Amino acid sequence: MFEDIENQILEGNFRFQGKITQDLESVEIRSKYPKFPLLILTCMDPRIDVNRIFQLTPGDAFVLRNAGNYYSRDMLQLQQ
Repeated sequence: MFEDIENQILEGNFRFQGKITQDLESVEIRSKYPKFPLLILTCMDPRIDVNRIFQLTPGDAFVLRNAGNYYSRDMLQLQQ
């Protein structure tokens, strides 16, 4: 069972690498900062696709995933 999962993950990574070498995909980071001054707090459940839900591209907003969507002031404190 775990070998099947490992094989699927590795095969997916190899396909992604192939797309990068063919310039069909990019891992380029467009900006040092997100496009929108926004923090999205969501559950760590991997089935939640924040980018799809809000029609964003990776890097458009900060996404904080945690258990149960609980947060404290300390968690949200910006570094000065």
